[in-house]
Amino acid sequence: MLAVSPALFDQGSSYFTLRYLLEAFSGQTAVAIDNSLWVSIAAAALGVAAGFPVAWLTSRTALPARGLISAGMWLVLLLPSWLQSLGWIRIVQLDGVMYRLGFDLPVVTHAILGPFGVVLVLGIRNVPFSYLAISSALAGMGQEFEDAARVHGASRLGAIRVLAPVIAPAILSAVAIVFAEDGEQPVAPLAASALPTGSGAGTPGDDWGQPAGGALPGRAPGVRDTH
Repeated sequence: MLAVSPALFDQGSSYFTLRYLLEAFSGQTAVAIDNSLWVSIAAAALGVAAGFPVAWLTSRTALPARGLISAGMWLVLLLPSWLQSLGWIRIVQLDGVMYRLGFDLPVVTHAILGPFGVVLVLGIRNVPFSYLAISSALAGMGQEFEDAARVHGASRLGAIRVLAPVIAPAILSAVAIVFAEDGEQPVAPLAASALPTGSGAGTPGDDWGQPAGGALPGRAPGVRDTH
């Protein structure tokens, strides 16, 4: 309401205006929104693609240590998102763990501290959300559909294709959850501030403008522009 009718809140003279909305979708703000969208989509796809097979294996097979996998998912879910980001940064940044172990791989540093790394970290963060949503649907469905498909000659992959439409709401729920989570994560500004200016390695901001989530490089992690 404030964006379209600032006068209602004593913030201007206009009772209806689209000026501020149009400004939000132009310039550097538009770049930030664009980056947030494609990073969130890519990370959501990665998280669901990785979480689905894990959920299937723990729900539909006699995989050893299935309880440990479920506990591990909860542990990752409970950890702060910035902790995982800092861990990756400490490994690949200049004078980080990777370089101190003798692996001089600036290509890896560029990749992890750039768009690829942001998508990778967010995608890994998304796996527990996907796992919990899909495994809950599989647990509540039973194995009748799979048994019927196998009786009629379907392979394991064929049985999965039969079940996919049935659990599609759970899969779409997982996509929606992880997409919403990705848009507000401070991973990109953490990566953008990992390398010092003039280090020769560059920063993600050099290559792709505003990072995901609308945060600006150079600000404290998780702090966004309010102007």
